[in-house]
Amino acid sequence: ESQVRTRNPIERCFGVWKRRFPVLALGLRLKIETTQAVTVATAVLHNICIKEKEDDPPVSPEAVAAIDALQDVGGEENAARQRDGNHRLTDHDINIQTRNTLIHDYFNGML
Repeated sequence: ESQVRTRNPIERCFGVWKRRFPVLALGLRLKIETTQAVTVATAVLHNICIKEKEDDPPVSPEAVAAIDALQDVGGEENAARQRDGNHRLTDHDINIQTRNTLIHDYFNGML
């Protein structure tokens, strides 16, 4: 229940954050240290915008189209790997599994 209560506001916050900084939605292709610095910097700037009562950024059709296109490409690559029977876990897959495990364990600890 605690996960359900917190998930929606967090997802809304991430949506506003990604609209304000579309590079977060498109994905960063940088070294992990640089990616962490960019993420923290955008979080700080986002919090400043909230503190200064800046309006939420509008939804940009161009950004939505670009994000959808990138997600489609990733989906096609995964489908091709599975068709070829050559599906190996990538670093990205492992990172997602690790993240999901951490989230699951954290919220189960709250019950």
